[in-house]
Formats: sequence, C-alpha cells, structure tokens
Amino acid sequence: MLPEGYELRPLQQEDSPALAAAYRRNREHLAPWDPARPERFFTDEGHAEEVARQLEAEAAGRRYGFVLWYGDGTVAGRVNIDNIVRGVLQSCTIGYWLDHEHLGKGLATRMVEFGVEVARDLGLHRIEAGTLLHNTKSQAVLQRAGFREFGVAEKFLFIAGKWQDHVLFQRVLHDDPPGNPQTPERVGESVTENNELKAPPVVFPGQARPESAFRTAFDLLARRAPKEALEVLEPALAEEPGNTGLRTLRAWAYLMRAQLQRAEEELTQLVEENPTDDWAQHALGRCLERQSRYAEALPHLRLAAAMSGDPDHGLAALRVERFLEDE
Repeated sequence: MLPEGYELRPLQQEDSPALAAAYRRNREHLAPWDPARPERFFTDEGHAEEVARQLEAEAAGRRYGFVLWYGDGTVAGRVNIDNIVRGVLQSCTIGYWLDHEHLGKGLATRMVEFGVEVARDLGLHRIEAGTLLHNTKSQAVLQRAGFREFGVAEKFLFIAGKWQDHVLFQRVLHDDPPGNPQTPERVGESVTENNELKAPPVVFPGQARPESAFRTAFDLLARRAPKEALEVLEPALAEEPGNTGLRTLRAWAYLMRAQLQRAEEELTQLVEENPTDDWAQHALGRCLERQSRYAEALPHLRLAAAMSGDPDHGLAALRVERFLEDE
C-alpha cells in the first residue's frame, strides 16, 4: 500500500506541465541514470510533445505510463511499462524514478509491484529491468519486488553520455502458453492467462441499441481494445445510464486501460447495488490490489471466491493474504 498522500494514476496529456516541473527539479538527481536530454525536454512545451508521443504509443499498445502524485498536485515519480512485445515472447520492460525529496519511503518498491500487476493484467509472460552496475539501491528494489538477476549486458544503453554495462533482472509472471490477444484464434475469447481478470457474464440488456452496443463492446474487449469499446459504450450509456451490463463492460474497459480510479468508482457502485455480483466483487478486489490497497482488496476477493467457487478467485485471495503477511 502506498503511504498516505500518494496516488498512482495513468499518464494524461494534462500532466505534462507538472511532469516538466518535476524533471527540472530532479535534473541533477536523475542525470547519472538517464540518457542525455535536449533542453526542450525540460520545458512545458517540449514535455507536452513528449507526453503526446508516449500517449500515442499507449494507444498502439506498445507501452503504459503512470504518474506518482503527492498531495495537491506534485509529481513524486513515474513508473512505465515499455517495449511490449506480443507473439511468442509476451514480454515488456519496466522503468521508474522518484523525486529526490521522496526517497526512503518504500515508494519505488510499491511502484514496481504495481507495474508487475499491470503487466500481469495485460497477459504478459515476463517483465524485464536493467540497472547500471553500481546502482545497488535500484537492484535492491527489484529484488524486493520478486525480480531475479539473470546476467550482465555489456555496453547496453547510452546513459550519461556513454555506453554503459547493465545488470539485467527479470520476473516471470506465469508458465501458461503464449496467447497474443490480437491473433485470430483469440478473437471473441475471454483472455484468462494466469490471474488476469475474466470477462463478466454475458447478459444482454434487451433493447435493440444497447444490446448491439453490448455485443460490440464485449467483442472489442475480448480483442483487448478497451479504447474502442469505451467509444461504443459511452453513447449507449448516455441513453441508458443505469444499464448494469453496459456499466460492467465499462468497468472492465477501465481496468484494461489501467484507469483505476474510474474502475473503482464504477465497481463500487455495482457492488453496492448488487452485493451478490461475484464478478464485480472480484474485479473491485483486483482493482484495489493493483493500487497496493491489499487490506481493502481482501474482503472483496474472499467474498467473490466464496460465492463463485472459481479457483482463480481463490488464488487471488491467497495471493493478497500473502502480501499482507509479508508487510
């Protein structure tokens, strides 16, 4: 769980001025670990361009970025899932940094654990990270988050003006066969690698347009296209805002896009309206778990496991119990 006052949120275009200010504050602090940056990178205008490029890559499914906020709007750090490769590899890399004024609070470990959950929910098999040879603090963070060292890459990245060796770490997330959600044989299926959230039950609303929207959005989500699914769902929900089936799919789409606050709000309402909805209970627990709010997640995960009898639900509850025991 993040310390009080901190929150991880998905990267948004409007974050760029605060991010630029954070990079300016931490320019000297980050210089030994970062590639050389052009002066424009540290300006509000230049960083707006950088965020736009990153969001374009997110829309293409190549990366996902998150910002650590503190208090009333200070950027305290970032964690990014990058270099997503599907096919037979199903892999990604993770990167992170903290503001120099927010070190020593366990935040880096929590951010890496959060990134692991994002990668897991994306159905990825493996997550990799690299550190400079002398960056022992970052190596300790990765080890606390379950990563294992697997080698040294010589002259691996051009950092601080020269090619530098890196220690490589990885964490294997599951042993299931590869299943690229975008390959034809996956279309229309529920993606269930490891403990990834299963699709909600298919219950059609009963009216022509909402039913059509439900079918279309469900198919898009099964294809791992949450942005396109939301574009279908929002107009239908404007016409029928109380439709439980459409709202359930919207919550699923928010989770896929790692819009955790919106997902939490939607799922909390669904659970309050129908406490016997085991899918919503489990999804809410997973949403809270991804925010490292394990104590809040556990009751929902346990209840979902008891109601559904689903082994995956039971495993999710056990996983969170272990996290709490380790704290």
